[in-house]
Order: sequence, then structure tokens, then C-alpha cells
Amino acid sequence: MRFAVLSEGQLKDLHLAALEVLRRTGMRFHHQGALDMLKGAGAFISEGNLVRFPARLVQEALARAGCGVGEGGR
Repeated sequence: MRFAVLSEGQLKDLHLAALEVLRRTGMRFHHQGALDMLKGAGAFISEGNLVRFPARLVQEALARAGCGVGEGGR
């Protein structure tokens, strides 16, 4: 089995695609406290528990998470 590392361009494309999925499709949350926190942070809530994330919110969370998160461990 061969292991191939993604190029910087591929990592960027993957990151942008993930941001698009989080913005357009979103995720369902079943915890009211989490929904309240995400709404307060700027996420969009619809259908009661469907959360869509603006790119800015995701980028800020990744920046706070620390070294290596969102950077492919580099």
C-alpha cells in the first residue's frame, strides 16, 4: 500500500470544499445548549436543529484550536 501526501493546493481545495459543505448543507445538532451557543456565535439555525456555518465562524474556531488543526498536521 502506498501513502501519498496531499499537495498544498489539494489541501486548500479540500478545506474550501469542507467550508462549502458546512455553509450549504450544515449539520444537525440535538443539544439545545449547543444550538444556543452556535447561534450566539453567528451560525444559522433552521428547521429547529439544522446548523449552517459561515466560513468566518469555522476559520475563527480553527484559529483558536491551536497548532496543526486545519493545516493537515503540518
